Amino acid sequence: MNTITDATSATVPTRQGLPVIRPERVDGSDIGAIRALTAEAFAKVEHASGTEAKIIDALRDAGELRYSLVAVRAGRIVGHVAASRVTLDPPDGGWWYGIGPLSVHPDFQGQGTGSGLMRALLDLLIVYGATGAVLLGDPSLYARFGFAPHEGLTMAGLAPEQASYFQGLRLDGTVGYPEATVSYSPAFD
Repeated sequence: MNTITDATSATVPTRQGLPVIRPERVDGSDIGAIRALTAEAFAKVEHASGTEAKIIDALRDAGELRYSLVAVRAGRIVGHVAASRVTLDPPDGGWWYGIGPLSVHPDFQGQGTGSGLMRALLDLLIVYGATGAVLLGDPSLYARFGFAPHEGLTMAGLAPEQASYFQGLRLDGTVGYPEATVSYSPAFD
C-alpha cells in the first residue's frame, strides 16, 4: 500500500480539545474504525451514496489510497480523509489528486475536525509535489480552502446540473487550470 502511515500507538489530545491528526496505521488496526466512522458520518447526508466506506476499502485494496489521515480524540477515531490519484484527459503532466471521502463523526461535526483534516491533507499534498486537487462536494463548505469550480475542468460522467459541485484547487503555485476531463479511480464506481 502506498498510503502514508504511522505505526505509533500513542495519541494525545491537544489542550484545546482538538483531535490529533495522524496517518492511518500500516498494521491495518485503523481500518475497522475508519469503515464504521465513514458509514455513520454519511448515514444521514442527503446526497450520500451509502458506498463511501466501500470506496475507501476499494481504494485501499487496489493500492490506490495514496493518503489516508485520521483525527483521533481521546483514543477514538472521530474523522478521516482520503486522497487518491485522478487522471486528466488530456494530461497536463502533473500529479492531481481526488479528495474524498471526508468523514467526521456526527458528534464532532462543526468543531474544526473536518477543517483540520483538510488542511493537513492539503499541506501533505503540497509537500509531496502535487499539482492540484479536486473534489465533489458542497461549494459553500470547500470555498474556505480555496476550492472552486473552474470552467474547462470537468468530471467524467457528472450531470451538467451538478457541475458547480466539482471543484479544483491548484497546489503548485501555477496560475490557471487545465481544460481537461478528470476521471477518478474505478473504486468510486
